[in-house]
Amino acid sequence: MPVQAGLRFCRCPGCDATEADNPLAWSPAKPDVLTCRRCGITVPNEHFPAKVENKVAAESVEVRPGTVHTYPFHVVEPERQSYPDERVYLSAKRDYEAREFLAKAVLYAAVRFHEQPPRQRDPALARLACVLLLRFAQVYPAYAVHFDQCGQTKHFQKADLPPPYRRGYRTAKWDWSGCLDVPLNLVIAYALMRDDPALADAGRLLGDPHPAQTIERDLFRASAEFVRRQPDMATEESLYAYRGMLAVGRLLGDQALIRESTARINGFAEQGFFHDGLWREGDAQAQRRVMALLDGWIGRLLNGTLDAVPMLGPGPLGRRCRADRSPARLRSSRPRGRRRRPGRCRAIPRCWAVLGWSGWPSDRVPTPSTWNSRAWATSEARTSTGWA
Repeated sequence: MPVQAGLRFCRCPGCDATEADNPLAWSPAKPDVLTCRRCGITVPNEHFPAKVENKVAAESVEVRPGTVHTYPFHVVEPERQSYPDERVYLSAKRDYEAREFLAKAVLYAAVRFHEQPPRQRDPALARLACVLLLRFAQVYPAYAVHFDQCGQTKHFQKADLPPPYRRGYRTAKWDWSGCLDVPLNLVIAYALMRDDPALADAGRLLGDPHPAQTIERDLFRASAEFVRRQPDMATEESLYAYRGMLAVGRLLGDQALIRESTARINGFAEQGFFHDGLWREGDAQAQRRVMALLDGWIGRLLNGTLDAVPMLGPGPLGRRCRADRSPARLRSSRPRGRRRRPGRCRAIPRCWAVLGWSGWPSDRVPTPSTWNSRAWATSEARTSTGWA
């Protein structure tokens, strides 16, 4: 389990592959190294990162009082630099890829455990999901706040950095963007596992007498609060922030967080679209992405919370939404003739039911025997949920 924050954008030090190419791959079979998809080099090695005065250069940050994290880096030669002061943080890239892998493993283990018949469930899957969930909650508070953008100099700062943050969600802690800081795969996994006895076993194993409280307070509430304090510019990225805040609010029953998220989405709907329902950027691809988020995740989250939020005020979200009609459609002027069926959304249907989110008619919620979780291994499914 990585105890330090990782970086997504990292070039290969051995070839011309850039950060945008994302050339370095990590595998649990070789957990200590990264392998370049283009040239095949394995790093770190005896050449990378290069030593300066017989030692590897490193950046140290006091993330919390008395806790210092060290980030070794390779200094790129001036003639090969893509931007000023370019550094290759190989260890941070390795930590990022390992964290991504383990976070997905939590979700897959939780889903597979719940897919199995009650009397045939594998307790090892439950233990794996719960132990990783709790361990993530233990290490997250010390993750360094960082700036990790493609083609720009990377920065690390203390873990409890207060606002103001950079605009455009460029101040992050869990992922590379602040709008993605609520780990949705862990939110869904916890919704499936929080009533299972394996969670108490994980607490005993990791020395935590109150594992559920630790996960909810130090991981989900903390990440949602970090996202909430980001500057909100009502951009496309803002939808991912609203989605995370709503998911945590629904999971923990936090009505204040639900109300604030709903108010922000109300403002987004008023500011983000022209009167004919077109997204303000005027780009077809962006329009599809925005509508997919509103019709999918956010629409179903709101459909499950409108009854709990009596004061929505004026605007498109001040009216109730039917199960097959998301808040975005109340704003849009698209023809009603071909309305998308709720079953078309590639969300996790079993988890909608577990979390209590409406939007899936009861006769359309797939059963464990009809829904195959292995479909989430496909690139299409990961892209549709924003987990690619």
